[in-house]
Order: sequence, then C-alpha cells, then structure tokens
Amino acid sequence: MKDKEWIGVDLDGTLAQKHPDGWQGISHIGEPIPLMVDRVKKWLAEGKTVKILTARFAEPDLKTREQVVFFIRQWCVTYIGQRLEVTCSKDMHMTELWDDRARQVETGTGRVAELGNEDPDPPHADDFHHYEEPYIKIDFQEGPVKEVGVNGCQNEDVIRLLMHRMVRLQEAFQCVENEQAILCLSGALNALESRTKKRVEQGVEGENKPHVS
Repeated sequence: MKDKEWIGVDLDGTLAQKHPDGWQGISHIGEPIPLMVDRVKKWLAEGKTVKILTARFAEPDLKTREQVVFFIRQWCVTYIGQRLEVTCSKDMHMTELWDDRARQVETGTGRVAELGNEDPDPPHADDFHHYEEPYIKIDFQEGPVKEVGVNGCQNEDVIRLLMHRMVRLQEAFQCVENEQAILCLSGALNALESRTKKRVEQGVEGENKPHVS
C-alpha cells in the first residue's frame, strides 16, 4: 500500500560524514552531507516517509539501543528539522535504500545494474531558458509546468549538481573554500525550497503567477 511505503537512508557515510579515525561511540554522529540531507528534505516535503536504516540500531542491549535512537533523532532534528524513525531492518514496504556501501543488482538476474544518473532529479537555459557554452548546455523549464508540462530543469537542479561536485572535490581535496562554497550552495537551495513551499501554500506553484514572501 502506498501509504506504507518508505525510503531507507543509511546514516554513517551516506547522511553523515564518517570520522577519519573510525567509530567514536554512539553519541558521535558526523557532520551532515549536504547533498543527501537536501535530498531527504525534498522527499519529506513531498510527503514521503523516510527512515534511518542503520546498523547502530542493531545494538542488542535495550537501554543502549534507546540511547542510539535518542542521539540519531537529535541529529535529525538539528540538520533535517524533524525526527525520523530509526530501524536496522528492511520490510516489503521499503521502496528504495540509499547506502554508501550498497550495490544495486538487476531484479531476477543477479547482474550489477548499469550506473545511470545518481540523482533522481537530474538537471536538464541561448536566452533566459537555454544556456550554452563550450562543454556546457542547460535547458531550464520554459513555461508553467501545469500548462506545458516538464520541459527542462529548475534552478534547484543545477545547484544540486554543483553541490554534488563540490562535495566530491571536498572529499578529495579538503579546504576551507570548498566548505564555504558548499554552505553557500546549501543556503541557496534552502531559500529556493522555502520559496517553493510558500508558492504551494498560496496555490500558485506551477503557474506563471507571483507569490507573497
């Protein structure tokens, strides 16, 4: 049933950075990974159910497991804005699993699935809508979605792509400037998501109409 469907998201290495020196105990959870955090926020804004699926929850001692859940939910409130359910088990209602160590295989074949676009919302602007330079071609959405359908990407898609690239660069070549760029991109994305939320609430999202800030 659709209302029971949920998306599983791993914590360490997927949603939060792993500590360079390894496991630091149940109270330590790394800094948020912006691209993944923004993805989870988007799913939640769409009304989807997201659960933290982590081996941390497999702790056999009940009292320790309760502490594990407390620290994870506290982290979620700080960086995602709400508490999420924590589990270590899949069930028939889980539709997707996002994990840095998972390998996807084709259903019923055992073959490793071909790698496609990592982002479920891949970015797809010669004037305001079409931008082309050597090695760069972007087609932005042209016209209200409700009237013409989807024919290009949104500003948010381009920002997510840049964030993905900057996070990868930061992983390989850490520096303060990369970190600042990631934070600025994350701030821009949050501002645009706030705008979308207001447009939805005011009933003008997908239409060629302004909203009240």
